[in-house]
Amino acid sequence: MSAACHVVIVGAGLGGLATAISLRKAGHDVTVLEQASEWREVGAGIQIPPNASRILRQWGLLEAIAARSIQPTAIVLRSYQTGEVLSTQNVVPHMQANYGAPFLVIHRADYHRILREAAAAAGAAIRLGATVAAIDFSAPAVQLATGERLAADAIIGADGERSACRDLLLQRADPVRPSGELVFRMLIPAAPIRRAPRLKALVEPAVITGWVGPGAHVVSYLLAKDDMFNVVLTRPDPHPDQPATGGPQPADLAELGLFLADWDPRLAALLDLAQATLKWTLLQLYEMPSWRHAEGRMMLLGDSAHACLPFLAQGAALAIEDAVVLGTLMAHLTPDAPPHPHPHPHTQLPSLLALYERLRRPRASIITHRSLATRDLVQMADGAGQQERDRCWTKRCRCQDQCGDRCQWPPWAEPFFQRYLYAYDGRAEAERAWAWAAREGVGGGGDGGGRNGMAGEREDRMVSLSTE
Repeated sequence: MSAACHVVIVGAGLGGLATAISLRKAGHDVTVLEQASEWREVGAGIQIPPNASRILRQWGLLEAIAARSIQPTAIVLRSYQTGEVLSTQNVVPHMQANYGAPFLVIHRADYHRILREAAAAAGAAIRLGATVAAIDFSAPAVQLATGERLAADAIIGADGERSACRDLLLQRADPVRPSGELVFRMLIPAAPIRRAPRLKALVEPAVITGWVGPGAHVVSYLLAKDDMFNVVLTRPDPHPDQPATGGPQPADLAELGLFLADWDPRLAALLDLAQATLKWTLLQLYEMPSWRHAEGRMMLLGDSAHACLPFLAQGAALAIEDAVVLGTLMAHLTPDAPPHPHPHPHTQLPSLLALYERLRRPRASIITHRSLATRDLVQMADGAGQQERDRCWTKRCRCQDQCGDRCQWPPWAEPFFQRYLYAYDGRAEAERAWAWAAREGVGGGGDGGGRNGMAGEREDRMVSLSTE
């Protein structure tokens, strides 16, 4: 089957590479533009929940991903002071048995490398040192900082939370803003943790462990890469009015130790084993009224469209979902593909991208805002509300019978929302949406801005960015 369209993807992060894989599998030519001049091993741990691992399996990548991953047996939440277990969510066998896909944790560098190699093997052209300076939305085409012009049938902006494509789409700068929180990351050798009697349970068996406290929380889990233990602390920024800075900043382990002085002693023991830590500023953006240009050939995807706080571990997963939905829809644009065969399939792109946005915006909005609510839940101040939350968690109450609207289960453990998160099948959703559009004859829905359901109702809602 010959390629129907040429798509330029701006950004070779997880979302951009996933989109390249998905569009190549759909039969389209793909060029990925990455402004970095070389690949660097960055980041630390990242979670791959079932809604993402299901897609990786569909692409034939799950075996390679699993070989570099750990499959935690449970998600355990502890009291910040005593270390008492407040909540345990089974992962193995629950996730595979109920959602048909595993819950994994992996080093971001391994995840990126596997997607990068898969995109190249599928035939995507990936160009490093390619900085986009301008976009001609009518052509469409991108102009690089070198002056080179690349024409395409569609342009996908997947260049992250500090998106140049987003600024060009809005025709103004849309700078990130400090959220008032810092994220500290440490990678600690797992061997001495295994030898320490009071720490061994953090790695044997492998579990995701969280400590929840007033205004702060800690998440930790074992990584396969170099047998390291990933520790992430989110806490208030003591200087919230300072300008936002990009990338990691030096951090002081002693300062971190003072902050955690009244927390579970196991955290102090972990800090004693750490050699260094880096910190990031959690940042904010306003939610956009639309992800796509009015002329219909340029679309934002992933963090550039719907950056998400890390508290549900869904930021990267949403980008993987975006990719499979877009690729599934665009598979119908090949000349011989029903139900809308067309000698020039690229003429259908505006309606297809409108359908894509109509399908993806509500879910992205719900998960983004539920992540914000999860921050408030896990960082609750000491007091009556926190005691009620802990009671709910430890008793595993039947929320409809006992809590009603006050239900405070962790969202990933609450049965209805857990299914909403993890049972999602982006490929199946896209096929249903395409069949519906064909049956109704509505194309992309003609909604002018992709507004649907919860999405786009209030343009001033704040969306936080993840350094997940």
